[in-house]
Amino acid sequence: MSDTQVGSEVRPRVESVLVVDDDVRVVELLQITLGGRGYQVLSAYDGETALKTIQSHRPDLVVLDVRLPKRSGFEVLELVRQDAVLKSLPIVLVSANAATETRLQGLRLGADDYLTKPFSPRELIMKIRRLLDRAQDRRVLLMKNEALEDEVRRHRGALHDLHQELNRNLSRMGLLLGQVLDLNRTASLEQVLERFIATTVGGLDYSRLALLVRQRDGAFRTRATRGVEERALRGLRFSEGGFLLRVLRSVERPMRIEELAGYPEGREEMGRLAAAGMTLIVPAICDQELRGVLVLGERAQGELSRFDRKLVDVLAHSVAIALKNVELQGETERSFLQTTATLIATVEARYPFLEGHSERVTELALALGRRLVLHEDEMERLRYGALLHDLGDLPEYGELFAVPVHLSIEERERHRRESAERATALLGASGDGALGAILRHQHEWWNGSGFPSGLARDEIPLAARIVALVNAWDALTHPRPHRPAHLPTAAMAILRQRAGSQFDPELVSILEQVLLHRGEDAAMILGPYAQGEER
Repeated sequence: MSDTQVGSEVRPRVESVLVVDDDVRVVELLQITLGGRGYQVLSAYDGETALKTIQSHRPDLVVLDVRLPKRSGFEVLELVRQDAVLKSLPIVLVSANAATETRLQGLRLGADDYLTKPFSPRELIMKIRRLLDRAQDRRVLLMKNEALEDEVRRHRGALHDLHQELNRNLSRMGLLLGQVLDLNRTASLEQVLERFIATTVGGLDYSRLALLVRQRDGAFRTRATRGVEERALRGLRFSEGGFLLRVLRSVERPMRIEELAGYPEGREEMGRLAAAGMTLIVPAICDQELRGVLVLGERAQGELSRFDRKLVDVLAHSVAIALKNVELQGETERSFLQTTATLIATVEARYPFLEGHSERVTELALALGRRLVLHEDEMERLRYGALLHDLGDLPEYGELFAVPVHLSIEERERHRRESAERATALLGASGDGALGAILRHQHEWWNGSGFPSGLARDEIPLAARIVALVNAWDALTHPRPHRPAHLPTAAMAILRQRAGSQFDPELVSILEQVLLHRGEDAAMILGPYAQGEER
């Protein structure tokens, strides 16, 4: 029996039973008996009325006599079982006919139970209670199975697509990158969070969500948000050993914001959360260790039921497991970065025009990231994106860089589009991850004329804008088979000319500042021109 909210009081929902019999005395007896047990009793005296009542009122259970005017109980039963919405409705058949064949016919048509008149009201009540409990358990199980089956289908499809793309596009690197990228997919906090939002939080009708994750210093900071402006919670920090974390570790249950706002130690943090529309704080605990803090806003449907609370608990525990996996995969990610860097550097070293290219792009991209004061996790994503930005080009390096090649504008766009498709395919065809977004959108233009999605201005991920700019700088300042290198001043003039059309104008200005004010690092970025160029 589920709960309903009435004011501040939680009351059990009244379950309804439809009694269908052409004998008025039987109907009146069951109305008194079942009503005294707390059930809402509906009544009908013929098959047609019974069907209309079932369709309009959707009772929780039906007690149905076999012999009825207009339509027999068997006909009503058969029609209900043919209805996709009503087919699981519990039905108890009642008949004065004790013949075995009559009983078997009712059960074959889908009756959940069968009683022979005269029957004991007490026996009927026991059967009703058993069937209602079983129906409730079945509904809960179906919900869980549907969510699980959806997850299995999505993962199976994503893994299949990843496997095909790896074998077709990068067979030489497929086995290594397939294993590592697969681990990275399952340990990606962003994709894990999106998965739980889609399958569980979405089902609970939440529109706002934030996740705070433990950092290396032990403090918990905002890592991901949904339905709330990023700046509203940027910089929010729960100190290790502080009031809030001590309380969450102690109670190990969801707490409402107002429960904590009354304490002076938590007033500031709770005020920020309340201002952002958050109402509930849920500890994400795994192996008796607090690994994250889930913050939720109001639900459109009001307070949580018992089942909703269980789903929130499951969500929090699952997020905690995912965060644990993220921590455990830290060393694997670092190994992936180093291994991939070595592989790309090995391929680049075969072509004099490319040697050191990805390393230089990565170093300069991180310099811009530091100037923009990006968070630790944003810097890590930027590092991956810069390092792997040419991943889709590897199969064509021989064609592009072994001999001078002059590509038309159409050929250059086709090449870049195919390169982006190959690279993002390695991370899953859906491209939901942050790394996939960088590789997919690095060829978007600030004015919206790029590809593949025609994104413009701030719609383009910041990391993709940074990688696109520093990649262009490095390409311009280093020779290619079909042209010599541009001097840094000439390269910067080209970037300034394209600011506002191809590149983010603010980033172009920041790049120039970085190149002009990095001191010793500028010599490494500007290469042999650092000493000769006036800066």
